[in-house]
Amino acid sequence: MKVLKTIFIIVVFFLLGYIVGNLYPLGILSVIRSFIIPSKTITGDVELKVTVLDEKKNPIPNLEVDLDKNVPPSPARMLFVDTDENGVATFQLKPGTYFVFFNGNNFPNDFRMPNTQKIDIKSGKANELTIILKRK
Repeated sequence: MKVLKTIFIIVVFFLLGYIVGNLYPLGILSVIRSFIIPSKTITGDVELKVTVLDEKKNPIPNLEVDLDKNVPPSPARMLFVDTDENGVATFQLKPGTYFVFFNGNNFPNDFRMPNTQKIDIKSGKANELTIILKRK
């Protein structure tokens, strides 16, 4: 009886391992991990200020601004910051070329989604980008 119980436990663990392995292969786990614990591979000590305004130059607060070195973006490296009450999202980056864009799921319905903006970040320079959102 003890042998049958041991065999049953082993079979159950093998089945669970097979199911978990097929439903959550290691590649998927690494992508899921990047959403939960974002990689800071593009963070640095150079500041970028992205200002988001409407057509009347009013700031757009609490809007997620996304940034990545690639288009399309890579969830493993993508950074995002919400704009403050002045419509400014501030990033700390390494020098290089980046793309600024918005998440369609969190974007206000009364504005048109702007195109992705390319910006070159340089050390020792004021790195600023202003995006004007147009109403639909």
